[in-house]
Amino acid sequence: MKNKANFLVLKPLAVYTFLITLIIFSLVKSETVSLSVKSSLLLCVNVIIPTLFPFFVFSKILIKTGFADFINKPLTPICKALFKTDGSGAFAFIIGIICGYPTGASVICDLYKENKITKNEAKKLLPFCNNSGPLFVIGAVGSVMLNSIRAGLFLYGVHVASALITGIVLSFFIKDNNLKPQKMTKKIKTCDSLGKIISESVDLSVGTILNICGLIVIFGIFITFLSSVIDLFFKGSIFSVVLNGILEITLGIKELSTFAISKTSILVITSFLIGFGGICVFLQVLGIVSATDIGIKTYFFGKLFLGFVSGIISYFLLKGMHISVFNQSVLYVPPLPIKPFWSFFTLVFVLCLISFIKKRKLF
Repeated sequence: MKNKANFLVLKPLAVYTFLITLIIFSLVKSETVSLSVKSSLLLCVNVIIPTLFPFFVFSKILIKTGFADFINKPLTPICKALFKTDGSGAFAFIIGIICGYPTGASVICDLYKENKITKNEAKKLLPFCNNSGPLFVIGAVGSVMLNSIRAGLFLYGVHVASALITGIVLSFFIKDNNLKPQKMTKKIKTCDSLGKIISESVDLSVGTILNICGLIVIFGIFITFLSSVIDLFFKGSIFSVVLNGILEITLGIKELSTFAISKTSILVITSFLIGFGGICVFLQVLGIVSATDIGIKTYFFGKLFLGFVSGIISYFLLKGMHISVFNQSVLYVPPLPIKPFWSFFTLVFVLCLISFIKKRKLF
């Protein structure tokens, strides 16, 4: 009992010491901290809000209008066989792998709140359904940072494969002993008007995006402080670059892309960082999940596992199979029918929405 009491005293003492250190650092390095805050706010205004907010709103509307139920039945056999989850999990995976961090976590929490999935299903889905999107991996990392769209496509393919492998592995460790979710909310929601659903989705999304932006600003200061400490001991070393990437993947990968190591090493480390997501993303997810009782421990270790799987797959593909991904410059355009694809996707989305409106008599 005495040891336990000492631990309880030491734990808040460490937290208080760290917070006071951050306050002192903010006062001493006020100009550096101000630049960090401005940079974080610009990131929120120019990147986070424009790219994430619409997806938050649309995904919530899809869930509230019953889209998860619509795809549940046909996809349940596949999800049961691979991940031992309900078919609604497929919706979370698709949204998460297309829209990027932390949209997948937001969708899973929404599904859980709407009683579409159980608590254990949510725990299983969270690590492998909350992923980096193609816009970041192919566009930002591949095209801009590595100057190779082919490298971006390679990294994104490995990322998706690693997420699927992580989901399969987690299915053996997390057994779903919970009672199946009740479907009462589905009956209640059928009488809601489309206007009410959209209004509620916007309100919830505003709260989520403000929470994420607040975490990014605060964590920007935290990263600035830790980077200063790391540079005191490991400045200019690969260890410092990797640590920065673990803290915040965008800044870490940008620094890594110009570091004097082999291209294979750059890709392997980048693959790990994309899979893990970084502590900044972890805190964003923590902010979303904190509104539920899902917990975050499984997510952290699941993402760590996903990162290592990504790095290992990348290493063997690049080394063992001698795959080259740097022989195409940024000018290379993959032969993908982008415009027809998005036109088809938009048409399907509109038709599904019209079907829901008619079926549920939302007007």
